Amino acid sequence: MQLPAGAKARIILDNGLTFQVSSVHAGRKVAGHIALAAAPLAFMGLSGLVHGGLMAAMFFFMPGLGNTDENDMSGNQDYMLKLVMRAEADRQQEEKEQPETRPSRTPTKRKVAPAPAPRAKGSMGNPNVTATNKRYAVKARQTTRTRTSPSRPRSVTPWSSV
Repeated sequence: MQLPAGAKARIILDNGLTFQVSSVHAGRKVAGHIALAAAPLAFMGLSGLVHGGLMAAMFFFMPGLGNTDENDMSGNQDYMLKLVMRAEADRQQEEKEQPETRPSRTPTKRKVAPAPAPRAKGSMGNPNVTATNKRYAVKARQTTRTRTSPSRPRSVTPWSSV
């Protein structure tokens, strides 16, 4: 289908994208479209040579993939490791066999798990409980405290946030 000279055709898609085509006369040749300056061509050629040389050097100096067993130990390293491990095991065995002759001066502290609260368990920290207000309270001491300001003393209630 050809458009007459000077006619326009517009197509609008559902998503709002618009295509518009018009029939115009052919354009003229641009004067000097082949003329190229020598300096930019020289720089592009030099850049191509440098990058090609770097790529060739990386290809040439890449080690063989069969020689990259860095995790393997040599026989000497394996032997020395076995000697050290055997000596350490013997030393630990001797320490276990010798009972302690005199009591230590400092008493040993055992790690004891704290006892649970005497009342019913709460739900704080339980991931299966739904959050209601996303708040919680901490009960303060039962003693009454006052501020140091003599103008306005204030007592602290058990549920205050001071």
